[in-house]
Amino acid sequence: MKWKNDKGTFMQAFQALDYFGLNRLLEGKPDRVDKELRHRLSYLKFSSVLKTIIQPLDRLLYGKKIADTKLAGDPVFLLGHWRSGTTFLHNLLSRDTRFTCPTLAQVFTPHSFLTLGKVTAAYLDKVLPETRAMDQVILGSQEPQEDEFAIAVMSNISPYFATVFPRERDKYIRFLRMKDVSEDELFAWKDAFMTFLKKITIANNKRILLKSPTHTARVSLLNDMFPEAKFIHIVRNPYNVYTSMWKLYENYTSMQHLQVISKEDSKRDILKNYKEMFEAFEEEKLLVPKNRLITIKYEDLIKNPLGALELVYKQLEFGNFSNFDHKVAEYLDGIKNYTPNKTGRIPPEELEQINSFCHQVFDAYGYEKIHTK
Repeated sequence: MKWKNDKGTFMQAFQALDYFGLNRLLEGKPDRVDKELRHRLSYLKFSSVLKTIIQPLDRLLYGKKIADTKLAGDPVFLLGHWRSGTTFLHNLLSRDTRFTCPTLAQVFTPHSFLTLGKVTAAYLDKVLPETRAMDQVILGSQEPQEDEFAIAVMSNISPYFATVFPRERDKYIRFLRMKDVSEDELFAWKDAFMTFLKKITIANNKRILLKSPTHTARVSLLNDMFPEAKFIHIVRNPYNVYTSMWKLYENYTSMQHLQVISKEDSKRDILKNYKEMFEAFEEEKLLVPKNRLITIKYEDLIKNPLGALELVYKQLEFGNFSNFDHKVAEYLDGIKNYTPNKTGRIPPEELEQINSFCHQVFDAYGYEKIHTK
């Protein structure tokens, strides 16, 4: 049977969709799913049955409390393209006990974690691999995780659904910036986002530290929603981002597909998304004052983590970094044997594409281009 030989069957990010959410995603057109990948859909349908049963629990038991909850403060957003070091930055900043972060268990069970959080966490810790397939970063139910997955499941609105139906990218990529959307879609997205943040606050009443690369293209929207939010943007050499993104694609993103797409189209989509995200951020960052937004380089963070974070704390007025630098140092000591992925050789034709799509990144942040001629 195909599902036995396809590890993607059990790596579906949207197993958290209930029956109704899955049907909305399918739009009543199951033939959109390619025949050779329908076993993945079968598993999603099976999984959705349980989610449908537990989905109402938090709403029934905590509905009024969720509605009445106020956030402990406007969030801190960690921005940057995928594979730019956002996870490393998230893990470092989460050592500051004044912050709370959505956990993996909360993100992948957004409807029920207040009620079944401990049960879910125990189950995930038994079935999850110890590390992520694409970079060997530690996995665990209580590790920080990006909120985009939760919002996607709660609202059915996310550019991440383009990973499910990659040939229909344009239908979903508009949700990256949340610009070309209807009033109903924007309302549903905001409502899901705020509900999730309120539930995180109920679980741990602290300022929320959020890391979702998608937010990099939403600075204007987030600034309107949270006038006192802080933004920390991290940028990395585009060549390293591209090669790491392809490794992510091979080891994870492609496992989400319910449609077959060529390798060439997949690589081009990576660059198109990169360009759109960068242009959105560069345009909208001008709306935020310097004491609320900072950009750092991944290369500087790796070279001197404590120094880079001290700069962040000073510019964003977070207070004295020395109050928690020892916790960061302890974390760094614990991962001192971690070896980052090595950058593979990039074929000349792909180098030219990177140079073309990402030329503004090279120019804005001083990265040197590799020329093939």
